[in-house]
Amino acid sequence: MKILFLLIIVFIVLCVFNVRPNVSTITFFDVGQGDSLIFQTRKQETIMVDTGGKEVKIGNDDNHNIAKYHIIPTLKKKRITKIDHLIITHPHADHIGELPYIAQHIRIKKLYINLYSYYE
Repeated sequence: MKILFLLIIVFIVLCVFNVRPNVSTITFFDVGQGDSLIFQTRKQETIMVDTGGKEVKIGNDDNHNIAKYHIIPTLKKKRITKIDHLIITHPHADHIGELPYIAQHIRIKKLYINLYSYYE
C-alpha cells in the first residue's frame, strides 16, 4: 500500500511540474530602442525575432546587459533551452547587438538574416 501511495504521489508531481501549455505564446522584450520577441508554438518550437542591443562607442566594451540580465533569465524562467529559429531583420545594433552573447549562452538551431538589408 505504501508503494502504491508513493507511486501516485510521484505521478502527480511529474504531471504538475512537467506539463507544458498547449497554446502558442508571445513575449515582447523591453530592450530599449530596438525590438526583440519570442514566439513559442504549440509544438514547443521557439522563434525569436531580433535580439535588441545598443550602439557600442569606440573604446567602450559592450557588456551585453540586455541579454545577460533580461533575455537569458526570461528564457530560463520559461524553460526555453534552445531557439529553433532566430530571425534578424536588419543589421542595426538595436536589433542585432545582443546576438553574440545569446549565441554563447543558448543553442540556436537556425539563423535567418535579411541579406537585402546589408546594402553597404
